[in-house]
Amino acid sequence: MDNKMSKRFFVKDLKQGMQISEVFYAASWSIAKTKAGKNYIRALLSDCTGRVEMVCWDVPKDYLEHSLEKCYVLVTGSVSTYQDNIQISAISFEDIGSPDDPADFLPISPYDLDEMMDHLYDIISSITRLHLKKLVNAVLSDPQIAGKLPAAPAAKSYHHAYVGGLLEHTLGVIRNCDLLSGLYPEIDRDLIITGAVLHDIGKIIEMGWSGASVEYTNEGSLVCH
Repeated sequence: MDNKMSKRFFVKDLKQGMQISEVFYAASWSIAKTKAGKNYIRALLSDCTGRVEMVCWDVPKDYLEHSLEKCYVLVTGSVSTYQDNIQISAISFEDIGSPDDPADFLPISPYDLDEMMDHLYDIISSITRLHLKKLVNAVLSDPQIAGKLPAAPAAKSYHHAYVGGLLEHTLGVIRNCDLLSGLYPEIDRDLIITGAVLHDIGKIIEMGWSGASVEYTNEGSLVCH
């Protein structure tokens, strides 16, 4: 069905004891079994503020026949805790097609993307050796890279797996390298900064992102970054 709905509660708002009927993106979806051998559904739900596990214990048989992975799902149930983590115990769920505002489900860096890009180019401008500066600028101006760098995630799930994650991660590595080059004079600052800027640049081609999901491209699966 295509029944667009605006979100009222986000993952960050969930607290034990809440009763909810809310839309989330199903990042994963699987059938599991209890110790007694009974089927139940286990899912990882997400929105732009984070992820939360969902379980549905009493599952009608026809619910077991269709995975809702990578779908926008209206979940009705209650919020509880399991091993000190918030969890949703669902009593029903349905695929809503597309959400009212897809941006509600797309995790994004807490830092301003334009400001991070400005900071990156400020650092590049501090590289003193012309051939290294030209190399970095040539790579970042490549058509496959230039338009994608500000939004690119750094990973599918492990770290910085959100819009702007690659840029945020790269700046973090650059800052560490810059600090170390100041502490140890024998370190070649120009070279280590150049390496820091480019060390994960291939992730722009390795990862594909649309809607609320990050997936490996064919190049990413076969070659890696």
